[in-house]
Amino acid sequence: MPSLNALRAFDAVARHGSFQKAADELNVTSPAIQQLVRSLEEAVGQPLITRQNRKLGLSGAAASAMPFLSMAFENLAAAVAGMRSYARPKGITVSVEPSFAAAWLLNRLQDFQERHPDIDVFIDASLRLVDIERDADVAIRYTRPETGDYASSQLFEDETIAVCAPNLADKLADVRSCTCDWPSDVCLIHYESPRRVGLQPDWRTWLAASNISSDMPSKGLRFSDYNMVLQSAIAGHGIALASKPLIGDAMRVGLLKDAFSKSIKNGFVYRVMTTKAAASRVEVAAFVDWLVEVVKADT
Repeated sequence: MPSLNALRAFDAVARHGSFQKAADELNVTSPAIQQLVRSLEEAVGQPLITRQNRKLGLSGAAASAMPFLSMAFENLAAAVAGMRSYARPKGITVSVEPSFAAAWLLNRLQDFQERHPDIDVFIDASLRLVDIERDADVAIRYTRPETGDYASSQLFEDETIAVCAPNLADKLADVRSCTCDWPSDVCLIHYESPRRVGLQPDWRTWLAASNISSDMPSKGLRFSDYNMVLQSAIAGHGIALASKPLIGDAMRVGLLKDAFSKSIKNGFVYRVMTTKAAASRVEVAAFVDWLVEVVKADT
């Protein structure tokens, strides 16, 4: 390919019909323009500029090429303008526990994307409590109602209920009425996470608080992952304690049933939190407002 400078010089000469006017446009001297045009003629092996009575004209080869050359420079100008004006999509990072992300948030994110297609959302689903000041724009936290220095809104007050697959619910009818002991073929599913010690009730605490006077089975399934607890209950392996706000979808579609129609509260809530600086950003405010709206529609 000939040099871009040579092509630019020729384009300017062709449009102005003058070496000097082309030089003025490109901020170079007229001899420099003439030299660039000569180099282009040598490169293509064709004369491009004609001279008649001191007037410049275009050869047949040049005239046939000009529409394409003009279009090429228009496309180049548009490409450069696009690069200069390009704005990266607005994006936010949302820190959330895997249990909340999988059981509640995931099913609703498409609605946010449809409403705000210009906002990229990165879900940081981790048990690690990230630094909201540095590593996330929005955090959904399981916490006490106090918020400290953060801008926050309460989403749900937590309630713990016992859930099981529908086929196990009938076996627990007499247990619910306190007329028999626990069925020998129905085991408890335990959630044992070091981060949840003291935050959510275990089975012994829950049964006592719910006034269910049945002996707890000595054996059961134990998981350190909350999502595995729910999947095990859905599969009919036993009865699990679950956060009522997080399993509404599974109960609505009939995957899980409330085993005893009893719940207890422990004073913890799910809150959406941001720094006060982040809360002023349009994309962060849009996500928080959407989240609060969806929660209200669900309750």
